[in-house]
Amino acid sequence: KVIDRALTIDFGAFFPNQLEEYFVPTTTPIALSFPVLSRVNQDDLAGVVADNNGKKSIAFLESINDILGGTAFELAYRALNELLISVVCFKPKDEPELYAVWDDFLMTKVLPRLEGDSQKLKQETIDNQQVNLLTKLQTLVQASFKTDTIKDRPDLLRVKVASQPVGEAAEVANDSTTINIAWRSVSKLDWMDKRLQSNGFTSYWP
Repeated sequence: KVIDRALTIDFGAFFPNQLEEYFVPTTTPIALSFPVLSRVNQDDLAGVVADNNGKKSIAFLESINDILGGTAFELAYRALNELLISVVCFKPKDEPELYAVWDDFLMTKVLPRLEGDSQKLKQETIDNQQVNLLTKLQTLVQASFKTDTIKDRPDLLRVKVASQPVGEAAEVANDSTTINIAWRSVSKLDWMDKRLQSNGFTSYWP
């Protein structure tokens, strides 16, 4: 129940160690500034260019539930509300930014809930291939994020900055640029599935 309600951030995935930049960092985190909202309405979404009525995000969540339906992992209104709050917070301007919001939503709110053995994750063999909730979700997100053409996504929580010594004010420089990264949930789902195949049990956690 705690995981269901928590915002889980895997720091290894969201803020990878860059030890060579200890003295002269080239990136800085962006403050996580979720609005003080308990519920999103259409007026809140009106200023979101990439999804100004929330219909795309609702359809994405419904497609996830098409896979998770009938299991203990199925999502409900609270998950949708939290997804829409994320959309309002980050205000994506185009498809890659919207998909990045969805990608991080999967990493913080959905995948941490998935765990179990092959039976719980509904593993079966179809055409000599092992298929389960994880592989179905991976296929879904690759299609939803158009990973064949959109090879990477913007990092919503870090930006590049001009080099500055440790100890100086960590301000975002005027020439800050977006950091492009690989799709987090795609690689995490692959890692979780390989763990299921090798250990007979898997979870989001190392």
